[in-house]
Amino acid sequence: MAALALVDVQAQSRYPDRAVRLVATAAAGGGVDAIGRLIGEQLSHRLKQPVVVDNKGGAGGNIASQHVANSPADGYTLLLTSNSHTLNPLIYKNAGYHAIKDFMPLIKLSDGPEVLVTAADSLFKTLKDVVDASKAKPRSLSYGSSGIGGPVHMAMELLMSSANIDVVHAPYKGTGPSLQDALGGQIPLVMASATAAMPLIQSGKLRPLVLTGAVRIPSLPQVPTVVELGYPAAVHTAWVGIFAPTGTPPAIVTLLNREIAAVLAMPEIAQRFKDLATLPVGGTEAEFRTMVNADQALHEKLVARLGLKAD
Repeated sequence: MAALALVDVQAQSRYPDRAVRLVATAAAGGGVDAIGRLIGEQLSHRLKQPVVVDNKGGAGGNIASQHVANSPADGYTLLLTSNSHTLNPLIYKNAGYHAIKDFMPLIKLSDGPEVLVTAADSLFKTLKDVVDASKAKPRSLSYGSSGIGGPVHMAMELLMSSANIDVVHAPYKGTGPSLQDALGGQIPLVMASATAAMPLIQSGKLRPLVLTGAVRIPSLPQVPTVVELGYPAAVHTAWVGIFAPTGTPPAIVTLLNREIAAVLAMPEIAQRFKDLATLPVGGTEAEFRTMVNADQALHEKLVARLGLKAD
């Protein structure tokens, strides 16, 4: 046993000696993906090993989460995810993982609002236009999201409840595909993280209607918030964080937290996050664990109130 323990310590001391994978719960082109790639690029320099974002979208993020939960707890396969981490086990009959028991929180990367967007040539100029059209003919409109149970799905459910409207949900396998359909006019509305939608908003291809945060953000100063428009109960933000499989050696968890926190503290990264309409967070593993536990409790109440279920 002593010999095995020595081998384990030596293996940890060499960590990392090969590429580290950030398995993303969303398809390429979404907010989770964009933030993960920013972090991965700088983290690879600090670890002196490649840090690769591996997109495994689908099933609301369950595919990626299951994959990481069943991966070796050696620090080489990590989960890059969002609010959906605690939501999915509550709404899917068999999500295939337990948000708390199967994972060790490493660090919270970011926190930012979602945004409801439409095509630049859409007839919808404001959120009021959407509300009026939906009330005039309930379920005549549809909106896209990155998937059932994701943070943007929750954000739209809160907005619909607050505005007393019923818009049909069309879940996609990631934010990128939903935004592309909005551009092409295949779907009239999309709720997305502001991070993911920002490039298309800035290019003038998508029109932002409302932000789900409590206050306006510098990168989209012209876009009103749900609070300003009279829906304070619809305030919702999307966080992104990194988890490791339960059982990952504490020394590796501590090392990764320290190195990722150093990346988040870089002025250029803070500016890039600001450009993406989100804020870098950081903090300790314990702080992130406390937040995840609180998120779990919040979502239990929200899912019960909305009666959300997914196949």
